[in-house]
Amino acid sequence: MENFPHLQFLQKVSGKPRLHGGGTPHPLSKENKLNNLRHSRNLLNKTTQLKTDWNNQLSVR
Repeated sequence: MENFPHLQFLQKVSGKPRLHGGGTPHPLSKENKLNNLRHSRNLLNKTTQLKTDWNNQLSVR
């Protein structure tokens, strides 16, 4: 890399990137998309519980 002559790189970066993935979606992702209202409520409940736990831990300290 000409921009960084003071650094020693193991190899030059060239060519097209090798992208991974592109398979079938996880079954849980499909279910969450189909039941987005239930999924959003579940996320809200979890984040609310995390916030409550965090505040309780801070008060204990």
